Amino acid sequence: MKSVAAFVLSLVATIIYILMGLLVLVIGTLLGVVFGIFLGPEAITAMLAIAATFGFVIPIVLAVGTILVAINKKATVIIGGIIVLVGSIVGFFVLFGGFIIGTILGVIGGIMAISKSGN
Repeated sequence: MKSVAAFVLSLVATIIYILMGLLVLVIGTLLGVVFGIFLGPEAITAMLAIAATFGFVIPIVLAVGTILVAINKKATVIIGGIIVLVGSIVGFFVLFGGFIIGTILGVIGGIMAISKSGN
């Protein structure tokens, strides 16, 4: 039963990080346009590349971890929990913590999935 709660928490964290990634992409685009006026078109390309990379890689990593938790086999739940835990911690520094609540839910979900191995 613990893996169901871990799955739900990880899924909600993933959705929050997807929303944050889209927000970062929009802000990166706007900043790229503003800085592009002053610094040239290279600034637009660089800002969009950075925003797109971080905005989509972290949620994809979290989604993979969430899927592994959902498989509900002991080994995959543990690996998925580790992926969600590490992805949430990295996302805290890269994507502003998915509105902070994304990190909190991801860390709790990852720990719950890892702790399932003891049962």
